[in-house]
Amino acid sequence: MSIIKKILILLIILTMCIPLINIIVYAHSVELETEGLISFPMFIMGGSGTVTIKDTIKDYKLYFQAIPVSDEIYLELQKNEPSKNEELKAIKGEYENLKKELDELKDKKDEYETKRIEYNNKISEYNNKVKELQEKQKDLTPTYDEKDWKELTDNKFQIDLSQFEGNVAHAIWIKLVTSDNKTYYDEATYELSGTKKTTPNPTPSSEPDKEKLNTKLYVVKDQSETKYLENDQGYITKKIVDSNSDTGEVTIELKIANTNKKIEEIKNNNNSNGKNTEIFFIIDESGSMYDKLQDGKTRRETVREASKTLAKNILDNYKNVKIGIIKFADEAKMTSQLTDNIEELNTAIDTYNGGGTDLYDALVMAKNNYSSSDNNKLAIILTDGSPNLASVHTGDDGKYITVDEITKQELIKLNDSGVNVITMLTELEDQQKAEKIFGTPTTPTVGKYYYISDSQISDVIEKNIYSDLVEKIHVPNEDMNMIKVVDYFPEDITENFDFSYVGEPTKGTKTNAIDKETKTITWDIGVLKDEEQATLKYKLKIKDMQNKNLLEKTISTNEKVVLTYKDKEDKDYTVTLTSSPQIKLSEVKEDEKGNEGQTNSKDPTVAPNKTLPNTGISIAIIGSVLLVIVSGIALLAKYHKLRDVK
Repeated sequence: MSIIKKILILLIILTMCIPLINIIVYAHSVELETEGLISFPMFIMGGSGTVTIKDTIKDYKLYFQAIPVSDEIYLELQKNEPSKNEELKAIKGEYENLKKELDELKDKKDEYETKRIEYNNKISEYNNKVKELQEKQKDLTPTYDEKDWKELTDNKFQIDLSQFEGNVAHAIWIKLVTSDNKTYYDEATYELSGTKKTTPNPTPSSEPDKEKLNTKLYVVKDQSETKYLENDQGYITKKIVDSNSDTGEVTIELKIANTNKKIEEIKNNNNSNGKNTEIFFIIDESGSMYDKLQDGKTRRETVREASKTLAKNILDNYKNVKIGIIKFADEAKMTSQLTDNIEELNTAIDTYNGGGTDLYDALVMAKNNYSSSDNNKLAIILTDGSPNLASVHTGDDGKYITVDEITKQELIKLNDSGVNVITMLTELEDQQKAEKIFGTPTTPTVGKYYYISDSQISDVIEKNIYSDLVEKIHVPNEDMNMIKVVDYFPEDITENFDFSYVGEPTKGTKTNAIDKETKTITWDIGVLKDEEQATLKYKLKIKDMQNKNLLEKTISTNEKVVLTYKDKEDKDYTVTLTSSPQIKLSEVKEDEKGNEGQTNSKDPTVAPNKTLPNTGISIAIIGSVLLVIVSGIALLAKYHKLRDVK
């Protein structure tokens, strides 16, 4: 083959590689997060600051607004700043020490693997803590108002320090709009020093009254954070549950709950210890379980899939739990002893099939295979029909009885032995026959009973029965004693709004009105037992919808809520809720069509968190072509050099 042909082949190969090169560039492109896009100044001098935008962004517009932050919220923001949080620093120190130990164990495989897991767990703990602090800061930071943006010139902003006296923290919001109309938001908090100008009292005007403002009271933020108590025992939260923008009214509910944080634990995949628990899934494998459902799956497939999900969710979220699988058809068969190995359980759930419905033997088998220890014991029965087989046909008195009656007796025996029974029966045409054994959902023979249609199978197993199990597994909370709540109101509320209670609290007693000196109301609750909660509702109604001093001002409905209580050892606890629902009086202006337009009716508490499109695509293509050309030139030069040598 001639050298020219070789060069041409190489050029063709290089050209074909261009798509591959582009794929590599795509894979290594970095999507720019908002935090890397907008950089705030280290400090603001005389109210002035300059925002720096990443130099890859061209043809954009910048807007800003400054929102005052109360001293209490600013203090809480500082406390939740990741770089200043002592707990986070301690966790960081721990994982750095673990990293050093890990580096020293590279040649010791077993010890290295154990230490690596410990190190990874500590990293996860650190990341979760950072997320928690960031979420708290997001909840605490006052949000922007979409109609109040001021455009920046040369990326510079100016804050009027003459609007306030002394040091006042401000949240500075920046909005970046790119040439292709993508919008990005970011914020930072600064403490600024202001000197308020005094102005003489205006001379009363003899001019006729101007036209009244058309205003509405909008909800800016409808709920405070959910503040958890010591050891996540319960929580306190505050929420706007009703509002009327035309009359300027909001109804606020204050809630205290002695409810364990199990929902958050499950969401974050954190294992909760819970009680030592043994659960048997008793699953019907009879011939009717092969019936096809509307979605094309058989009843057996649907029950099996939902059972796997139920087992996984329990084992993912609770330690100290073991599950066993018992199948029944012509006979009862244990396909898995009690275990916490999800792979074994999945295999066991997919094992066995048959014809009849021998539930009686399955109940006996379950009762005989729980451990003798004083563990929490449960049985989940999943079936689509009444039993029609039983190996024994005599009752306790030795006389012949029906299979329905002997199965009912065994259910009662299982319950009396300390096992909590939950039954799901689906699509049985003869409901009266089922009632002879299982009772009714309102008056079950034992435990809890779901009588459902096939379309409900997955939801009942994965949600309802899962919720039932969680209630049985989690450790009850201790009583909260001598509970007292003090709600502090800002001056904007006490001076400009009428206050009234909406009925009585669900528990405890309250003061009659806002105390004029302390600007507080007090709610004495007394005792809350495990899973118990108490609520108090009140209404705030603006006195003057024409109040220009409040116009476009974001108003927190309370400064803070302080909760105090005692545990069973008489130890005192104090929890302070600093975030609050927020409202705003805004003018409603006529739009160009003459229709009444709403101002900021959408809750803006969460800024969009979009990313810019990948960069470097066109550069990659150009670079690839250049690479082919340069390679071709080099090869041609080499060829000519070789020819000259010849």
